[in-house]
Amino acid sequence: MIADRPGLRRPPRGRCRRNRSDNFGMSFWQVYILRCADDTLYTGITNRLPARLKTHNGVRGAKYTRTRQPVVLAWRTRCKTRGAALSLEYAIKQLTRRQKQTLIAVVGGARKQMLRRLRAGAARASRKSRPR
Repeated sequence: MIADRPGLRRPPRGRCRRNRSDNFGMSFWQVYILRCADDTLYTGITNRLPARLKTHNGVRGAKYTRTRQPVVLAWRTRCKTRGAALSLEYAIKQLTRRQKQTLIAVVGGARKQMLRRLRAGAARASRKSRPR
C-alpha cells in the first residue's frame, strides 16, 4: 500500500490535479471563441485547448456545440489564472454578436486595448458583486 512506504504520499482527494490553475505549475488558461457550422459563436475556457477542440468536435462536447459541428477556433487569448479566465469569459458572453465579431476581427494594438477594457469591466463587476 502507498501509505506503508516511507516518502510516498497519497494523492489528494477531490478534483484532479490537471484541472488546477496556473498557480500549481500547470499550463496557462485560455479563453476562446468557436465559430460553429451554423455561424453562431461559442465562448469557453480551458487549459488544454487542442484536447478541448477535439472534445467539442466529438460526441462528448458541450451541449451547444454538439449539434452545431464542426466547430472552428475563431479567437483565443491567454490568462494567468482560472479566475481571470472565468471573469473574461463572462465579460465576453455579455457582448453582442457584433461586438464579438469585432473582437475576432481586430488585430494588434486595437485588440489589446479592447481586451484591456473587457478585463477592467470584468474586474469592476466582480468587485460590485462581493458582499460587504
